[in-house]
Amino acid sequence: MVILLATGGGYLRYATIHTTPVTYEYGISHSPWKYEAPLYRLETSLHDFAGDRTNTSPLTEEECLAGITNDFSVRNTFTGQPLQFEATPGNITLQKTTNRVEVYWYDIQGAAHELMAFPYQN
Repeated sequence: MVILLATGGGYLRYATIHTTPVTYEYGISHSPWKYEAPLYRLETSLHDFAGDRTNTSPLTEEECLAGITNDFSVRNTFTGQPLQFEATPGNITLQKTTNRVEVYWYDIQGAAHELMAFPYQN
């Protein structure tokens, strides 16, 4: 886009303006900017909990919630309510596979995004 500016003394000035589209990706490293701080706190708390966890059995909801709320109250990213284990925006779920339990966070549209996986021994 070009903008023309008329000035006194017979000079004509112009400016060229460029726009750059910006997109955001959901995930561990690239959270949506509006929810970056609460999601970052949740991710950080999960990583800290994973580093401290010595239990080799499958992760349970109770253990996960106790571990991530150890330092502060982790809340739903969108509503600010206490975090729940349900597939609704801003909350998390645990999904057990053959050798790990995956923690999923749900975005505003209800799409699941894996935050972390906790391996266990059978």
